[in-house]
Amino acid sequence: MAHLKLALLLFFSSLACVVGISAAQAGPTDDPYAAYKYSRDMPQSVEDWVLARSRMDADPAWKKWVDSERVRLQRWQARGGDHPDWVAGYMHDYFDPATLKEMQWTEDTPLPPTGLPGTPEAKRFGGWVFYFRTRNASYVLLAARLFKLTGDRQALDWARSQIDLYTRQYSRWPMQTRAGSKTRLMSSSLDEAQVMVMLVPAIRLIQADVPAKELARWKSNLIVPSARNLLDSFNGFNNISVWQRGAVASMALLLNDSALWHEAVWGDRGVAAILRAATTRDGLWNEGTFGYSEYVVYALLPFLHEAAVYGKQNEVEPIRQAAHNLLVAPLALRFPDGTLPNPGDNRGEPMAFNRYLLREAAYLLPTQVGVVEWLSAKTWPRLYVDWNPEISAPAPLPLESRRMDDTGFAMLRHQGWHLFLHFGQASRNHAQYEALSFELHHDQGRIVTDLGTTVYSSPLHQNYFTRAAAHNVPIIDDRGQYRFTLGQLLSFEPALGRMSAQQPDYQPGVSVTRQFMLDAQSVTDVIEVNRSQAPDGTIGTILHMDCDLALPKLQGATRPSLPAESGFGYWKQTGTYRLPARFEFNATCGTMVLSVQVEGPAEGVMLVGKPPVLDKRNRSAIYVRYPVSQGRIQTMYTLVGPVQAGAAAME
Repeated sequence: MAHLKLALLLFFSSLACVVGISAAQAGPTDDPYAAYKYSRDMPQSVEDWVLARSRMDADPAWKKWVDSERVRLQRWQARGGDHPDWVAGYMHDYFDPATLKEMQWTEDTPLPPTGLPGTPEAKRFGGWVFYFRTRNASYVLLAARLFKLTGDRQALDWARSQIDLYTRQYSRWPMQTRAGSKTRLMSSSLDEAQVMVMLVPAIRLIQADVPAKELARWKSNLIVPSARNLLDSFNGFNNISVWQRGAVASMALLLNDSALWHEAVWGDRGVAAILRAATTRDGLWNEGTFGYSEYVVYALLPFLHEAAVYGKQNEVEPIRQAAHNLLVAPLALRFPDGTLPNPGDNRGEPMAFNRYLLREAAYLLPTQVGVVEWLSAKTWPRLYVDWNPEISAPAPLPLESRRMDDTGFAMLRHQGWHLFLHFGQASRNHAQYEALSFELHHDQGRIVTDLGTTVYSSPLHQNYFTRAAAHNVPIIDDRGQYRFTLGQLLSFEPALGRMSAQQPDYQPGVSVTRQFMLDAQSVTDVIEVNRSQAPDGTIGTILHMDCDLALPKLQGATRPSLPAESGFGYWKQTGTYRLPARFEFNATCGTMVLSVQVEGPAEGVMLVGKPPVLDKRNRSAIYVRYPVSQGRIQTMYTLVGPVQAGAAAME
């Protein structure tokens, strides 16, 4: 989600009865994520501009940093600001039609051709406007901060000009109704909420220096109609609704509207109700991706900040605690190299330690790593927040086995292996067809991985990265799971290095169980397929490895191509080979050499290809398929070559 930092570049164990975290997580002594949190002193004030000015005046380094911020604003202002004729489009339409991959937007990216309405060019133009307007709003907030800190009238005048533009144009831009939204400033309620959480604090910072009629116009012609549109755009208990309600809550504080505040925060569709419905008992977001867990935290940060500015921090403390868990819970599932597993619709490779987010959240949701980052950087919150935490170095964070039954995740760690199993989905939102998929790392590197996905409008997302062929899953009749269900973790024995899970309705009339057994030298993966009907059919498994494969010489099969079902058509350089019931090949994965042994219920076919990638990694995919309707497939990964000893894990 590349637009997270764009949207928030410059802004930066909940109580069970309120937000739905289990009672076991409510007390500090029972908090399973306590090791990741910094739980000492909290800020005296989240915004102290007298303190900020004294810090700037007393410290030349702070003065130099503020000057650099002014230069950054002036460089952006030279672009001319936003334009009334630009109608915002969908960020996910901003992709390269040749590669089908996301295009990178920077502040220097020129205005593209507008294109004719409805054409791909027009959609790309709308995507460009999304990025520009989101970035422009962040600079409006920067200008307001500079004025508040230094009295810079030029910054004030520019901020007013942009807010005036949005106020005049709000009723003139077309109403957009994508996915049930009602918005004008942006193309969706999600995007409009992200812009408003920057414009609202900007208005708050400068309102005392704006003529009363102008301020009233901003509120009546921009804030009030946007708030109503966001409330009317509710489309379920999901990440988008958190953004909507969080933004409206901030608007309510600016408007001094207690009824609107109550509706946005404590109503049946308010922030607290959404968290109660969409946070699993494991403390994770139920949409099943770590990117969206982060996304919800990003949504809650401006809400929590504004609540504290207006003295409501005690009222929203249960929500803050839930956000704290959402921030740190994924850390428990990290791999030794600092990456996270990649289930669901996550764009790119998620990192456990998102240092930008941990730093920006530190004064509201403190973590050991976040506090260290906070103390080492110069940022706006670091300048104006009255907080001086003390920490020498982050304490070592444990790498432990963890089951998260309510989310469909399990991480098994044993004798140097780290195996993540995604056994099912708690929500269909942002789910992919990957039940019973797994990822495998060793202390010294990655072996079996998941790439995530690209922008949602791309055919690569819709027809490949969300489908079975992109994942390490069991395959029934050339297809993966047919509907999203949570499944069940049948056993979890970290001390023995064993776990198993089941999807009883993987395909109609088909139950699939997957078991893993880990020891010092090997990982054994056993898939068992049971079918209650249809005596004919095929079973198989897919394996994606970031390794160089030395495949055995096999006889070519008569079938020349990969099946069209489930995204296989995107594999390139494909080959199809006859396969004995048992075969073996070597894989070189970084410093490791593994023997991979696959044993099936009969002779079969192996389909080999080069799958799409989102970076420059070397990746190979194998699909082994057997002409039986049910049975057992066993794959064993055995270390046979050197593993570097003593290499430091990257965190």
